[in-house]
Amino acid sequence: MDKVSANDLLEKLKLMFLSGEAHQIELAFMLAESNVLNLSPIETGIKTILSLSEIKPRLGDWSEAGLENLIYPLNMVLTLCIEDCEMKQLPAEIGFFKNLGIIELHGIGIESLGDGIQYLSKLRSLSTKNNRLEYLPESIGNLKKLRSLNLHDNLLKKLPDALQELEELELLQLSKNPQLKELPVWLCRLPSLKKLILDKDVFKEKIPNALLPVPETLSVEWEQIQPRFK
Repeated sequence: MDKVSANDLLEKLKLMFLSGEAHQIELAFMLAESNVLNLSPIETGIKTILSLSEIKPRLGDWSEAGLENLIYPLNMVLTLCIEDCEMKQLPAEIGFFKNLGIIELHGIGIESLGDGIQYLSKLRSLSTKNNRLEYLPESIGNLKKLRSLNLHDNLLKKLPDALQELEELELLQLSKNPQLKELPVWLCRLPSLKKLILDKDVFKEKIPNALLPVPETLSVEWEQIQPRFK
């Protein structure tokens, strides 16, 4: 099998694994075996995430495990915290952690959340403070259970329309994003939003006209930009 076709098949198998359906996963393993396809790139992505997590999952000796012994136990990982490292993009294999409820990515220089996050349908809390995100993927709209989104201290320039689909979102923190100077008119209309934290220096403690009138059920708070380095 040539390199291009092997890569294409690997991507197709990855989607089958990400489906989370037992028959699709079994078929993917069969196809990998029949085509003598090396699944180590997927294993490496998963193990990279596990090795960097501050909270180590109880998966036994996962560092030596093959994908067939990893893929189902990953469902036991409910919280993922990554700090004190450098990671520009969240590996696509994050999508294998189907039951994640909490993700914390703090101060790791991340620039992109990647595509894998769209598969985390049970995610309730996502915190990416102190990073370098300039945008959020449209696929963030797939996180229907998300209640808390902390984007403090990033480089965001605008918010994607897909955020409108987060009907259970209660907390949105946008402070210390100095380039985020305009907010969409629908922001205050998110049905479950209870607290919106904006940047004091950018908005001068004045709620943008586009967001008025603010519902009585929503609290708008202010936080001042502090320099990254003192």
